[in-house]
Amino acid sequence: MTIDDTSISEGAPTPLDLINCYRDSQAALTAS
Repeated sequence: MTIDDTSISEGAPTPLDLINCYRDSQAALTAS
């Protein structure tokens, strides 16, 4: 799971960042 530098500079994750993190975690769970 990666974090965009832009979201860090903004100070808070955007809804899209949260969705991407969620999908990444779900993909990791199904892959394992």
